[in-house]
Amino acid sequence: MASRLWWLLKYLGHEQVYVLDEGISAWAKQGLPVSSDRGEAQPATFIATVQHSMLVEMDEVKELLGSGGTTFIDSREAPRYRGEVEPIDRER
Repeated sequence: MASRLWWLLKYLGHEQVYVLDEGISAWAKQGLPVSSDRGEAQPATFIATVQHSMLVEMDEVKELLGSGGTTFIDSREAPRYRGEVEPIDRER
């Protein structure tokens, strides 16, 4: 889910989006700073700037399937890849 949120935020134009490798517990184990202080929320307005170049249409994918020099990567977790679970894009 974290990688999907990362992609979506980047797609909508957020420049500074990061995913912690192995999560906050690994961060803390390395002695990096953590705090339970919530601080004070600062109201802000976000105006999305869609990054159309991050998408390809299905027709483009089909054209690229047989061509050299293109690599498709399916980054879903193993159970999702195998079709055992589908928490996000369920069939209707």
